[in-house]
Amino acid sequence: MAIYGTPTAAYESATNVAADAYSSATSMIAENVAAASSKASSAIYGPEQGAVESAQARLSKAVASAKARLAEFAGAAGEGASDTVSRASAGVDDFASSVSSAISSASSHLKDEL
Repeated sequence: MAIYGTPTAAYESATNVAADAYSSATSMIAENVAAASSKASSAIYGPEQGAVESAQARLSKAVASAKARLAEFAGAAGEGASDTVSRASAGVDDFASSVSSAISSASSHLKDEL
């Protein structure tokens, strides 16, 4: 270690240069790994969705699942239950529509405030 104002030894200058080069190289490698990881994730899972899009996609899947279960129930219950199942299916559609509208409304209200 050199005292302030005195020249540094050659080995100290060399180690400083090596440390700076190592730091720059590791930083560049970390950036490249992060970029590659992001591209791989997008290729595997698709582009990242926002909260609203994600909620609407999950709601759509839940509605499809509910309708499939209602159809199975109607098939198993026979003729008498088909009217009830039809009304329940319509209720599921109405509920999904209401939730979707509420999500869209809340999203646009939030965007207006930002």
